[in-house]
Formats: sequence, structure tokens, C-alpha cells
Amino acid sequence: MNRLLFIIFTVLVGLDVAFGVSLVRIWPGVLVMHFLDVGQGDAVLIVTPEGNRILVDGGPGNAVLSEIAGVLPVGSSRIDLVVLTHPHADHMEGLIYVLDRFEVGAVLVSLPESSGAMYSAFLSRLKGREVYLAESSTDFKFGGTLIDVLYPFEPVGTIENLNNASVVMRVSSGEARILLTGDAEMEVEGDLAGEDLEADLMKAGHH
Repeated sequence: MNRLLFIIFTVLVGLDVAFGVSLVRIWPGVLVMHFLDVGQGDAVLIVTPEGNRILVDGGPGNAVLSEIAGVLPVGSSRIDLVVLTHPHADHMEGLIYVLDRFEVGAVLVSLPESSGAMYSAFLSRLKGREVYLAESSTDFKFGGTLIDVLYPFEPVGTIENLNNASVVMRVSSGEARILLTGDAEMEVEGDLAGEDLEADLMKAGHH
């Protein structure tokens, strides 16, 4: 995510921004979200007031590891939830490194399978882990923080446009509501038009 977008976030919600680790601090004492600098891709680390850690996407390559190291306390070895919004390399590749390096409590994916060696490598890391297939009835609660999946409405089988398999989710904690949309395109936006999408901040796709 580029600096201009962080400046827009700051203007909209009045937040403090530190660019060294691309930190955006939202509602101090309620929720902290780190929009990690992983190059041309997405990775968002959410830390709840209770200290739970949720990583949404991992960007390309392994830059996410150094970004996480710059955010979490030295010696941190656990991430409570990893979310892969959709299996494109610029969201997925870094998560392979994360799964190799960290103890991960649970993993949320949008597709049970997909072609490609990289997704096969990702799926191979999920053996023996707690894995959830995204649908709108899926949610996770960490203390006072709720992760609510809004899309897909039901489990996705096969799909041509992987962007439109993106997990759309809302993170709610106290008065903070943040909408994360992966790389969902206009077709998904149309499907969601009648849903409750109320949020204080939306992280749109980078495409």
C-alpha cells in the first residue's frame, strides 16, 4: 500500500501513522491495524486489545516476515488467525513463509483447491491445522473483537476470476468497524449491495 493511501486514511479517521513499518493506529486501546509494506501486494496484521493477532494476506515473497518482526515483540511465535482472501501470489506467497515460521491457531481460506504450484504449496502447510472455508455464516471472536465474514455467501467451488472469490470481512471492536475486501471486483460489490456493510474504514483492493 502506498503512502498516499495512508495519508487518505489519516485524513479520514484522524490516525497517527508511522511509515517505518507502515503502521496505522486506529482507536487506541480498542484495535491496532498494521498495513504492512510488502511491495505490490497486501498484508494486514490486526492486534486486538487482548493481544490476539490476525494476519490477513501475506503479500509476495517473504517481506512479510521482516514486517511482522518490526511490529510484534521480540520472540513472538504465534498468530491466532491467518486469512488468505484469495489465492493470488501477491496475497498468498508470504503466508507460506508465515506458516513455516509461526504457530498458527486457525486458517481461513476462500477456495478448497485451485490450480497452481504455489497454492498447492500453501495447502500442504495446512495439514493438521484448524482450517475454515469462508462463507457468510463464519465468524471468529477474540475477546471483544469480532471477525465477521460477509462474502462469499456460501463456499466457493471453482471460479474463473479468483479476485471474485475474495473473502470480504468486517472487523469490529468497540466502536471501530473496518471492512476488508481482498481484491473483490464490481461483480461482488453488486452481490453485496443489499447487505449491511456499515464501516468506519474500508480497505479496498489494490488493483
